[in-house]
Amino acid sequence: MSEKRNLRGTIVRAFISAAILFWLSAKVEWSEIGRVFADCRWDIFALGLVPVLMIRFLTAYKWQLLIEAKGEKVGYRHLLWSVWVSNFLGSFLPATAGGDAVRMYSLGASSGRHAEAVSSVAMDRITGAVSMMVAAFVGALWAAIVWGRNEVLIVMAAPAFAVAAMVAFLIVPGLQNLADKILNRFNAFPGIKLIREAYSALCDYKEHGRILGVVFALALMNQLMRVLIVWSLAKSTSMSLSFADCAILVPPALLVSMLPISIAGWGVREGALVYFLNIAGAAAPAIFAVALLMRLLIGIGNLPGVFMYLKSGLNLKVRRSYAVS
Repeated sequence: MSEKRNLRGTIVRAFISAAILFWLSAKVEWSEIGRVFADCRWDIFALGLVPVLMIRFLTAYKWQLLIEAKGEKVGYRHLLWSVWVSNFLGSFLPATAGGDAVRMYSLGASSGRHAEAVSSVAMDRITGAVSMMVAAFVGALWAAIVWGRNEVLIVMAAPAFAVAAMVAFLIVPGLQNLADKILNRFNAFPGIKLIREAYSALCDYKEHGRILGVVFALALMNQLMRVLIVWSLAKSTSMSLSFADCAILVPPALLVSMLPISIAGWGVREGALVYFLNIAGAAAPAIFAVALLMRLLIGIGNLPGVFMYLKSGLNLKVRRSYAVS
């Protein structure tokens, strides 16, 4: 039954991706997109690899801090290896969290502590989502107050509420009790023990406020890198977008594209970028071209993951340490 449900979900997400991409394709002139590609400054495009690679390094360091908080020691090089491999494999998995699942499996299989593995990756994802929500909220407020575009706040309301609710279930005792009661109703379901243990381990991160503060700061740096990616691609296509425009509009677009309703974010990210960057006066064909170039750039940045996976697979070297207070 679960396999059929997963298959139906994949088919629905594939349909959503295809529908959005088809709608965008029908709205733009492909000849204009072709001209954008023909006139692209590939030297500036290549510079966009710098923030792409920086995200990999920052993510590995964030993950290492979260793992060490729970008493494990994993070498930074091995975690960077896993991040690169998971980003590559996640490009082909039918959900935005596909790469996270690869990292959970990699650490869990190597350490034997599957609940801690799941919680470390989940907390990495949550701090990333919260940092994106903060950046998006600041951008949306600016767009509403300065530009009079109140709809930006409305569009990002659903994903922002989802992120806020997720955090609330980790820090509010009453909601934690509610979550425990809900999980207890599914005791007969396979895998529920792991989910309960992972949720408990996730809530325990409240005891590591200093580490979470550092991780959150690193997550904000990741958001800055994503803004730099879009800005560098805009410059490579001579699009009239300032860095300030990108800093204001890219975070809300990427927050919306986090919704797990498509295959690896295809369609949703492109549509969100077209919608939000158009507010700054950029033309839809040029934005769509930038969104496609972003896919190409990230794909190139993920290529080292191919060789890393072929060489060592997903194995990590883990050793026990002590709990960080």
